[in-house]
Amino acid sequence: MSFDGFFVGRIDYQDKDARLKEQRMEMVWGGSKSLGKGSDIFAGVLYNNYAPPRGFCYDQACTSPPIQDDTRLYV
Repeated sequence: MSFDGFFVGRIDYQDKDARLKEQRMEMVWGGSKSLGKGSDIFAGVLYNNYAPPRGFCYDQACTSPPIQDDTRLYV
């Protein structure tokens, strides 16, 4: 498929709860047996569905402050 990785945004809530508890949110997804290991791909489930992590929302409807990591620019 020419992808480096594949991420899923929505899964069943029970599956997501189990994956979070067992630390299985990321995996190597086995491709076709006829294509062998060359068809395997890194896959994962997004933790916040389609939303950004807390503190990283820069949409006009969000209130996250900008990240300022250069102290020379503080006013």
